Amino acid sequence: MRNSILAIAFVMGIFGCTSQTPSPTQPAPSSGYLASFDSITISDSLVLALTYSSYKYPGGFYQENLAGGSIYYDNTLSILPVNRRSAHCSELSTNSQDQALAWSESTATNSSYYRRFVSESQTEKYFQFRRVHQLDTNDIVLDRVHKLSYLDRSMFDSFNPTPLIARLNPRPIDTSVVQDFVEYFWFVWNYNVSGAQALATVTRQSVDTSWCVMYSLERMGGDFGVPNEIILLRSVYSVSRQSGDVLLSTSTGRKVQGKNN
Repeated sequence: MRNSILAIAFVMGIFGCTSQTPSPTQPAPSSGYLASFDSITISDSLVLALTYSSYKYPGGFYQENLAGGSIYYDNTLSILPVNRRSAHCSELSTNSQDQALAWSESTATNSSYYRRFVSESQTEKYFQFRRVHQLDTNDIVLDRVHKLSYLDRSMFDSFNPTPLIARLNPRPIDTSVVQDFVEYFWFVWNYNVSGAQALATVTRQSVDTSWCVMYSLERMGGDFGVPNEIILLRSVYSVSRQSGDVLLSTSTGRKVQGKNN
């Protein structure tokens, strides 16, 4: 067990995002796989086919058009000069656009080189400031600050991680809100990670807790001539419907030997 953070549909027909209460196994369309809250059944051959394809996540999964930019969330270190930084780092949240812009400017100023502000936008989840390197216009950062009305990560220190990863602030909290967060969270951390692929999300709810289980694949490379190792992961997001506290627990399922590096 480990606690970590570590779009096109695949032609073989895969299982996408489902919701259930509490548990019957949902069949995949066509010749895909079976996923339930407690387990997933998928053949080694399908794992290999997905791994070495362009597949990234199932149809209907949260995604964004980043227009060539890379996502970065401002944090308690990025806004400070290097000589004032410590071994603790938490992402920032606010409901003020002015405060978010001020943090973005501080982050740009204290970066290894300055990227100029060119545009801004926002969603219900974040404020975003598009910044471009003055000498290399292909160097684009989508500098973001969480909206506090949506998400608070001040309690999570990325240098000293704990199972409590965030606090969701929308109300009421239900499986729809939690599944949307899980897909968004996975996308942000994995959109540019080669070898990370989302398979399915399955939800469950009780009077006081909403859960979302995500099944995903992770490809680990080794030395030249050594096979890749493909790992099936099961990540359980448990969210208090009262406080919004999000606990994450990720476990490793079976491993499949892939192609040689």
